[in-house]
Amino acid sequence: MPRDQFIDMFESLLANNNMIFVSGISEGCGVTTALAMFVERHCSECFSFFNDGFDLYSQESEVVEECLARQIYLYNNNGSSFTGEHIDLESQLPALKKTGCVFYFVFDGFDKLPKEKNENMRKTIEKLNARQFRFIFSGKKDDYSSLLSIGNLRVFDGVMLPLFRIDEVENYFSPMIPEQEKNNLSTLAKMTGGNATLVDFFRQKIEEGIGLDKYLLSDCRTATDFFKSDLDDIKSLNKREDLLVIAFIAFAGIPMTQESICNILGLETESFSTILTESSAFLKDLPGHVAFKSVQGNCSVNPAIAV
Repeated sequence: MPRDQFIDMFESLLANNNMIFVSGISEGCGVTTALAMFVERHCSECFSFFNDGFDLYSQESEVVEECLARQIYLYNNNGSSFTGEHIDLESQLPALKKTGCVFYFVFDGFDKLPKEKNENMRKTIEKLNARQFRFIFSGKKDDYSSLLSIGNLRVFDGVMLPLFRIDEVENYFSPMIPEQEKNNLSTLAKMTGGNATLVDFFRQKIEEGIGLDKYLLSDCRTATDFFKSDLDDIKSLNKREDLLVIAFIAFAGIPMTQESICNILGLETESFSTILTESSAFLKDLPGHVAFKSVQGNCSVNPAIAV
């Protein structure tokens, strides 16, 4: 769902500040989505890393540095990707700084890092020490007391995103819903409560052609309730292989290639494709690999850390 007014606000604040912090008044306000929209608008001068807490490798400073270095290399080399095994972040920064241009760095989910990861991650972020660099972090400034050395940087810590308005949700869903089901539009929008996670949950169901009656008539109210309802459906159908794959990928904590999953669990490729379809509420089927979906919302996964 578009939140252009907030993207405009980020741009305005970053014109006068080195760093801003963006949070929501509650879970499901779409902070991750808003940051992703900012990255998309500024894709030619923006570098980012999104961490949802489910990919354990994403919490390692080495992985963050590698990912940022590859993005910066792409910029420094006019769109040519790095093809080697490892690239050093500090080797890419001089050319970037030399341009004198303003660049944005967007970090999502770093306020939820385990405390033992903060020291190494702080050293990584400290390497990005150029006057023309601007930063956006999800969360609040106080959440970063042991992760960031702010010093004399100009910081704005007051961006608070609200939940979506019900009329915004209705307008978002309206083109997706068949005319004969339009009478359910208002009920559907109200069920989301303006929560971005629920909006995305129902969007996926609509795109997959799954009837919404089951959800509209249920007592579910939170994202966790709806995900549990889907999981109960899989259990009731005795889909043991589906449950095994969901549990395995969730426990692994990292994105994995389909080949690796099939080899480890002894599954046929055709059978695995069926499982992915049946378990789409829990698994992200991305090019070359599969990852577990966070109930708090989805975010990009770095293919470089897939196994």
